[in-house]
Amino acid sequence: MAYEGLLRTWNFTAGDDMSTSGYQFKAVSFSGTSVVPCLTTTTRPLGILQNTCSAGQNAEVALIGSISKFKMTGAVSTANGMIGVTSGYGVEVTSGTSGQYVLAAMLDNFSSAASGVATVLIVGPSYI
Repeated sequence: MAYEGLLRTWNFTAGDDMSTSGYQFKAVSFSGTSVVPCLTTTTRPLGILQNTCSAGQNAEVALIGSISKFKMTGAVSTANGMIGVTSGYGVEVTSGTSGQYVLAAMLDNFSSAASGVATVLIVGPSYI
């Protein structure tokens, strides 16, 4: 791998065939719980693909941000953003949300009861 500096990588499942070298070191994003190439300027990137992989195989992604645990108030789906609520717990960003600061992105589905701890990618805060 051609790592530049200190990168944090995470393993995901490839949603598309990215086995040709043309996809390696390009931006990827979530499609459901898998990663696929970023194809439009409006797609939120997750990170940069570090390997070549076929659909269903391991996709190693250099992430943009830091990984942390985050106490959540309820279920959150993979790739969805989280904001902090008054109590400091994370809550999923719902469609149509505006005027908030997104703090993190969910790395895996989380369906625990209130006050559970999820693994998130801290990418913010970014204002929506």
